[in-house]
Amino acid sequence: MTATIPQAPENPQQRPLTTGGEDTLVASWYIKMSEDATSRLCKRLAKAQAIAKMDDRPEDVQPLVEIGDFRYTVMPNGFNPGGCRYSYYPYHLVDAGIHLGIAPRIVTEKSPSPNVRLEIKSIPFMEAGNLKNLWPQMLERIRALGGEILKNRLARVDVCVDLPGLGVENLQQAFLDRRWLSRARSCSQHEVMQSVDSGFIESQAHTEGYKQTGFVIGRGDIILRVYDKLQECRNDETKLALLRTRRW
Repeated sequence: MTATIPQAPENPQQRPLTTGGEDTLVASWYIKMSEDATSRLCKRLAKAQAIAKMDDRPEDVQPLVEIGDFRYTVMPNGFNPGGCRYSYYPYHLVDAGIHLGIAPRIVTEKSPSPNVRLEIKSIPFMEAGNLKNLWPQMLERIRALGGEILKNRLARVDVCVDLPGLGVENLQQAFLDRRWLSRARSCSQHEVMQSVDSGFIESQAHTEGYKQTGFVIGRGDIILRVYDKLQECRNDETKLALLRTRRW
């Protein structure tokens, strides 16, 4: 992965997308910073993290830190995505669907572990339209940390397609009938039951009366996930509004 990304569909006016795009991206970054610069940054993050851990902090005291033109909320705990498979980042910064993990490591191009991890969730992609529109801002966020970008490494990317008007039950039936071809040997179903108070209870087991909401084929690095997008966003007003204005 480099600062140059593959070509994405043009969307100069940010027109509503009916075919989806990217939904999640995770990348590790190797940023060459001096010990002094690393120390100054981590002292600021440690101070905000201590505030985040306070049980009864005043309302006017918030665990916020500004890096360049961006303001992040510093979480009380570090960032350990994937458990032991990935590096631990003592500082976890969040800004509206953008997650940064920062570790006070001095790195080179040959270092085994990066010192910055960037995760982009679905809402920033829905707002920007696609990765091509979002990428310049991501580079700006990384460069705002200071230092020199030595390299980066793509860890995960989720591509998505929206099919408005196509009920998931149509695909679900084909899945149940095994009308699909795949080398994957693992698959699972997703269902949800509406409760009396209009809440929703998720389950992996098939039970009569449950509403079928999708399925998964595959496991590990490559997975196909089919699900009811409207159902997923029903209790998320931000995503629901973005679906109406940007996707559907």
